[in-house]
Amino acid sequence: RKIGSDSNDGLSPDNAFLTIQKAASVAQAGDIVFVGAGTYQEKIEIQNSGTAQDPIAFVADTEGTYTGDKGEVIISGKEYGFLIDNKSYIKIYGFKIENTTGTAAIFVKGNLASEIEIVNNVISNNLGSGIRIDQSSDILISHNEIFSNRDGIFLNGALSSSLIKNKIYSNLWDGIKIVDSSSITVKFNEVFSNQERGILVYGNSTNCEILENTVYLNQLDGIQLSNQPNSILVFGNKSYSNSENGISLKTSSQGNEISSNLVYLNQKSGIFLEDDCQNNVILLNTIFENQENGVLVRGNSNNIEIKNNIIASSTLAGIKIENSTSIETGYNDLWQNNPNYDGISAGAGSISTDPLFVDPAGPDNILGGNNGADDSFHLSQIATGQATTSLCVNSGSDLASNLGMDQRTTRTDNVGDSQVVDMGFHYSLETEPPLPPPPDPFGLPISDTTFDLRGEKIVGKDASDEPIYKYSTTTSTDSSGELILPDVEWDFYYFSDFSAGGQSLNLVISYPSLMPIYLPPDSTTTVKLGLKVENSLTVEVLDASTTEPLAFASVRVFKTGYDQIKLTGNDGKAFFLPLEVDTYSIEVQMTGYASSTDSVFVSGNVEKTIYLSKL
Repeated sequence: RKIGSDSNDGLSPDNAFLTIQKAASVAQAGDIVFVGAGTYQEKIEIQNSGTAQDPIAFVADTEGTYTGDKGEVIISGKEYGFLIDNKSYIKIYGFKIENTTGTAAIFVKGNLASEIEIVNNVISNNLGSGIRIDQSSDILISHNEIFSNRDGIFLNGALSSSLIKNKIYSNLWDGIKIVDSSSITVKFNEVFSNQERGILVYGNSTNCEILENTVYLNQLDGIQLSNQPNSILVFGNKSYSNSENGISLKTSSQGNEISSNLVYLNQKSGIFLEDDCQNNVILLNTIFENQENGVLVRGNSNNIEIKNNIIASSTLAGIKIENSTSIETGYNDLWQNNPNYDGISAGAGSISTDPLFVDPAGPDNILGGNNGADDSFHLSQIATGQATTSLCVNSGSDLASNLGMDQRTTRTDNVGDSQVVDMGFHYSLETEPPLPPPPDPFGLPISDTTFDLRGEKIVGKDASDEPIYKYSTTTSTDSSGELILPDVEWDFYYFSDFSAGGQSLNLVISYPSLMPIYLPPDSTTTVKLGLKVENSLTVEVLDASTTEPLAFASVRVFKTGYDQIKLTGNDGKAFFLPLEVDTYSIEVQMTGYASSTDSVFVSGNVEKTIYLSKL
C-alpha cells in the first residue's frame, strides 16, 4: 500500500509493505501479494519460485477487497515493471504498466523460467516490448491490452506457451513477434494498427498454431511467416485491411498449412508466397477484394497445394504462379478476378460463379467498416432462409469431417458443415474463453460439499475404546461454499472427508487458515471452503425444459493426454481437477436424454453448464 512501510510484516492491510519489491523479495510458494491503488515507481524482480500447487501471485487489488485501497495499480518509469529471471510458477494479474525504459515492461527470461501466467494487465507506452519471453517455457499470456510499445509481445526461443485473447495495437514494430520458438499457440487475439506486421513467425520456429485471430489495419502484412519457419498452422483467422498482404510466407517457409482463413481488402495480395517456400498447403480460404492478386506464388516456391478456396474480386489475378513448379489446384471457385488464373490452370472440380456471400459489407454497408465486425461471408443457403443456395456448398474435394470442418460452419444458423465440404472460410463454433478471475486466497467455493465436522470435547468412549465426541456431524455447504451452524458451543473444531458430486475433494480451509478452528464462547465464526487447485472444471448438467439438475449423468472430459468420465451428483455437478490450461472436449450422456457435446477452454477454475433435452 502507498501508506505502508517496508519495516512491516506485510501480512495485513494495517501492516502492509510500502513497495512491491519488498513483497517480491519475501513471497514464498502459496503467497498472494495484493497491491493497493496508486502509482509505484519501481522495478520488481521476483526472488522466489512457487510450486505447481502453490504458485506465487501478484494481484492488483483494484476493488480494494484486500487492501482497502480501490483504484488503478500503476507501475511506471523504471527499467522494467516485472522481471522474472529463471523463476517458475508465478502469476501477474491486473496491473497497469507504463513508461518503462528497458527491454520490456514484463520480461521473463532463462530456461528455468516456466509456468508463468500474465493475465488482465494494461501495458502501454514502454520503450521496449510490452511483454518479452526469452528461452522460457509454459507461459500463458491472456486477456491483456498491449499498445504503444516497441513490439506488443515478443517471444524469443520460447517453448510450449500460449497467447490467448489479448488486444494488441498501435505498437511501433510488430503486434506479436515469435522468433526461434516452438509449440506456441496464438489464439483469439485482436491485433491491429501496428506499424509493421500484425503477427510475425520468424526463424527456426516450428509447430506453432496461429488460430482464430482478428488481424487488421497493420502497416505491413497481417500475418507473416519468414526465414525458415516450418510446420506452422495458420487457421481460422480474419486478416483484412492491412497495408501489404493479408497472409504471407517468405524466405524458405516450408511445410506450413494456411487453411480456413478469411482474407480480404488488403492493399497487396490476399495470400503471398515467395523465395523458396516449399511444400505448403492453401486450403479452404475465402479471399476477397484484395488490391493485387488473390494468391501469388513466386520465386521457386514449389509443391504447393491450392484447393477448396473461394477467390473473388481481386484487382489482378485470382491465382498467379511465377517461376514455381508442382502447383496443384482444384475445387476452387474463382470469380471476377483479372484474370482468374495466370500461369496455372483451374484443375479438377473448380468452378467460376458468384459465391453468394450473405452480406459481406454488413448492415453498415461498408466492407471492413466497424472493424469488420458486421461483415458476413456466410454462404447463401435455402436451408437457412436465403433465396438461393451457393454453388460452393457441398462442392469441395473431400468430406467435411475428413477436413475437420464438421465442427465449423458456412451457414448463418451455425449448423456444422456435413457431407461434402463447402468451399471457402468456415466460421468457428467455439466459444472464446472468458477472463479468468484473479487468484483468490479462498480458492474456488464449491456448492453442496459434504464434510465431517467434530469438536475436541469428549463425553466418553465406545465399546472399542474409541472416543465419543460431544459434537460430531456430517453436513454440507450451501451454494456459495458457506454454512452457518447455530447453537454450537465453544470448542476447537476439525473439518475432514470432503466430497461433492461423488468425488473426494482436496480442499483447503481458507479462513481461518489453520485447524483446529477455535470457536470462542458466545461468538460466531465463518469458515469458507475452497478448492486448492490452479485449474479445474465444474460441469453442471441440467434438464433443458425444467433447468433442474440431473444426477447420474455421464460426463466425459478429454483432450490429448487426458480422458476422464465421471457421474454427476445430486446437484447435477461433476468435478474435474487438477487440469492443465488447455481446451477440453465435453461429452454428456444420460438415459432418456439426447447426448450433448461441447468444448471449453480451462484456465483457472471454470464452470460449464450443459443442458440435455429429453428424447
